[in-house]
Amino acid sequence: MKRHFLALLSATYLLIGCEAEPKTSLDQDQTQQAGIGWNGISWNGIGWNGIGWNGIGWNGIGWNGIGWNGIGWNGIGWNGIGFSNTSVPTDWGLNAWINAPGISAAEREARLSGLAYWTGCACASTDNVRWRGNNPATPGVTETRYFRGNFNLAPTWCRGTGTVPIGEQQAVSACLISRVNTQGVHNALSMRGMDDSLKLGDNEKLFMAYPEGQFWGNIWDEKKYILNPVTGAYYANPRAFACYFPDAGGLSSSLNRDLQIIIGRDCEWGGCDSHLKTTNLCNKSGSIDGAYSQAYADAGLSVPITPTSDPAQSYSGLNRSSLNSYQDVVSGTENTQIYGKSFRQMSIFLGAWADLEIENWKDGLYQCDSTCGTKDGCTCYDSYCRGGEGSQYGEPLRCETPGVCNNCQTIVRADTTKCGASAACKSPTDCVRGRKLVELDASCWINIQFTRPWDLLTGAYVSGNANPHKAGTLTFRYSNGTPSDLSIQIRDQIRSLPIPGSGFATTDSWDKYAVKSIYPIYPGRTTFGSTVPAIEIAIAGAPGSTFPHLDYAQLFVGPPMGVSPRELYWNTKPIALDPKAPTCTKITVDATTDFATANFVRILPQLSGVDISEVKVYVTHGDQTEYYKPSDSKEEPLWSSWMESFFDHAPSREDWVVCVDSGGAKGSLDAVYLEFQQK
Repeated sequence: MKRHFLALLSATYLLIGCEAEPKTSLDQDQTQQAGIGWNGISWNGIGWNGIGWNGIGWNGIGWNGIGWNGIGWNGIGWNGIGFSNTSVPTDWGLNAWINAPGISAAEREARLSGLAYWTGCACASTDNVRWRGNNPATPGVTETRYFRGNFNLAPTWCRGTGTVPIGEQQAVSACLISRVNTQGVHNALSMRGMDDSLKLGDNEKLFMAYPEGQFWGNIWDEKKYILNPVTGAYYANPRAFACYFPDAGGLSSSLNRDLQIIIGRDCEWGGCDSHLKTTNLCNKSGSIDGAYSQAYADAGLSVPITPTSDPAQSYSGLNRSSLNSYQDVVSGTENTQIYGKSFRQMSIFLGAWADLEIENWKDGLYQCDSTCGTKDGCTCYDSYCRGGEGSQYGEPLRCETPGVCNNCQTIVRADTTKCGASAACKSPTDCVRGRKLVELDASCWINIQFTRPWDLLTGAYVSGNANPHKAGTLTFRYSNGTPSDLSIQIRDQIRSLPIPGSGFATTDSWDKYAVKSIYPIYPGRTTFGSTVPAIEIAIAGAPGSTFPHLDYAQLFVGPPMGVSPRELYWNTKPIALDPKAPTCTKITVDATTDFATANFVRILPQLSGVDISEVKVYVTHGDQTEYYKPSDSKEEPLWSSWMESFFDHAPSREDWVVCVDSGGAKGSLDAVYLEFQQK
């Protein structure tokens, strides 16, 4: 993975300049996404679909925020025609749009947010682009904003001179369209295409493996029509298109509805309230899935002829699927085609997710395996496929075939359903499958196992090994109708480590939902399968706390917005303590670490036979030594506090040595964990 070094670049930048560090910023791809983008290739393609629907606040920019109404983005050169360094003023020619008469402060911020998303799509992560303009709230004072690049889909547009290629306009359009969100829900996306900046990073292939759909178009193309050169028919040009991947002869419709809840949009299935054209299933003709378009005999679209079924997508141009580490050959293609017109496309994959109500719990012997055949008898996702008491099948479901109904991403496993309770949501569309987990005893632990996923596009298990040193994020969609923060218990089942589970803030109603992020979550195994999880998290109710209502859990790679990246290393080989001398063990940091410098460091020694408060523990790296001091965290009391004395050390240059001076006591040093956190 590439490393990100901020530097003052000597090149002349199209949008007036790049600087090493922002002074003020509205930076969707860097500040809000935190570490996504920090290593120089945006976690190698992980983006956020935070472009909101209503254009209010930082949650989104709405269609108007990306110039959808035709009056935005067309400043001097902004429409991609004759774009050159000398032609673009400091406000990018967009002052009249950003400060339109009567515009509210929230809508103005939404439009500036649109510039941030554009920069994230078009420019590279080394680009820190400056915008200067007027602000009606501060007359006479020039406002300066900085926008961080990310995906580098339009190098000519961002840093070049002359006319912007149509392909770059299309690539940026696909990137923007793919990130629209109808509910203001921020969710990490694995954004895939033919650009080398979208190459997969560690764990992205394994834990961002659910293929959602494809997006394409050109929101700067104001032509009214699309001409099919084969048939001579004209079609309205919506400037934005989408289709969805999952298919099971139409049986996946329930899953599609639930994904709309999870990711907060319906562009792929419903056209985002007719703002874009959905062709329904990417690989099916409209004669099969019902997608069709009105055809016209003239370019003015005034002479309608018979509506025609939308064709299945076809593909052309370069293909970097293999070079970008994709398993399928579709998501790495350069162009998708419809009605004879070719567009750059972006494919979107989602993180693993699990439905948490008790009806979806599986027993200890359950497996999702390609050898299961059709033993489950399910009707593809519409039934829970749960056996046992009250089941339509009369016995526990033990074997289920992977596919669209279940791609083996997760298994929610419990030996009994007696210790929890589910309840219906106020509205069937409020939560996944219309139900949620509303009670869980403090002594009842259910396991959420993230297993080897089944690739729906190739019909095979996703290949590869997990990197256990790279952290991911576990999110819960929940509601909290109390006035106080609530807690649950969470633990890493593979390492037997507690994970903080507090801070489920009030949502003011049990029928109002929010997302709680838990970071970091590390893979516990490098190799895994349908019955052996790579990540296994157990949850239970917390003593003394009301249980928050939990809808689903989801995993994605990298940190959540506003959180610094972390990495974890360890030595779990037990060693007996020497009563007469310090006992030391070494921890090696892989050369593939993304940390050029150690930044903040902490350790977790696991001791037997002695109390950590009665011994001396210290860590040495190079010529620097730091003694263990316990953390102030009530949820992580055995971790040390964060150490700053190793800040400038290169973590992989030499081993880290952790020693225990037992002062004559006998016992053992069972394991030591070493964690880094970026500034």
